[in-house]
Amino acid sequence: MEQNETKCQAECLRLALIAGLVDRRAVMLWVDARIHESSSPHPALIDLAYAANRPPHEIEHLLGACPGDCDRERSSGLFLALALNSFESGETASSLIRALSRTWQDEGLTAQVAAEIDRLDDELSLAETGTHGTLETVTRELSEFLEPFRRPLAAGLLPSRQA
Repeated sequence: MEQNETKCQAECLRLALIAGLVDRRAVMLWVDARIHESSSPHPALIDLAYAANRPPHEIEHLLGACPGDCDRERSSGLFLALALNSFESGETASSLIRALSRTWQDEGLTAQVAAEIDRLDDELSLAETGTHGTLETVTRELSEFLEPFRRPLAAGLLPSRQA
């Protein structure tokens, strides 16, 4: 796998770890696959492989240190594909929007994706308080937002919340 694609996947996993869409185990499965497919893996991947028992914030930092240039469109799309997978696996719209909202100010997202996550979070808050809208409407809007990001997920980019 080319270095830039590895960086985009690492960035996707970093965002997913922040959001709680994946756990350390999923990150370790991903990094093991990257190491096994390379004849000379980058030292950042080796460091990440040894981080299995470290706190999530340290793993997030190590994912951010993976080499390469990250296309934010690509990493945002992969991240939202993971979110769609979680949604279709039974995650409620409320729970998923709250998870996504932990990332909306992160520089790893495109401005458009961040703005839509922020808007959905606001709509959810208004619906939950009975001020404006309904949870059904917010659920439909989340589904419409995520649908364009439907794609097959690479090995190791599958959601897992078991800590």
